[in-house]
Amino acid sequence: MELRPSTLLLKAMNKKNLIGAEIGVFEGEHALEMLQNLPIKKLYLIDPYDSYGEYYEISNKVLHTAKQKAGDLLIKFASQIEFVQGQAAHVVNVIPDNLDFVYIDGNHAYKYVLLDLETYWPKVLDTGGVLCGHDYNNNNIPGVTQAVNEFAKKSDLYFIQSNHDWWLIKWKQ
Repeated sequence: MELRPSTLLLKAMNKKNLIGAEIGVFEGEHALEMLQNLPIKKLYLIDPYDSYGEYYEISNKVLHTAKQKAGDLLIKFASQIEFVQGQAAHVVNVIPDNLDFVYIDGNHAYKYVLLDLETYWPKVLDTGGVLCGHDYNNNNIPGVTQAVNEFAKKSDLYFIQSNHDWWLIKWKQ
């Protein structure tokens, strides 16, 4: 299995005891990749596992099955993970500050991606914290590219992109 560029970046940073969050877990495949390849102390897995407002693309039955699959897939990492059920912006206060990374792959609509960026940017470490995500330059999901570009420009940030992954690294000035 080929690792996502963001997993490779976090691995190359050579940090130990990483504490991070993934927004948009679904069946847990990417969480498994990170847990198998990174020295993760704690990983917060954020997903509503319920359809809501403008997100009715997937039925509740499918989402509940996905939650069960994620739990089964990640069972051997139970001491390192914490499932946090809810929309990312609604559960932000449950997630600690000073995270090493946040990986965004939740609702891909522009307004939700932008909200995740704005809400979780303050959650990553001031020096070396990484905010990253998936589906950049995916023609089927233009909201991600638009939100990342707008957030980076508004915040005067430079971001890096490889394949469909993107990341911002925070450096205190």
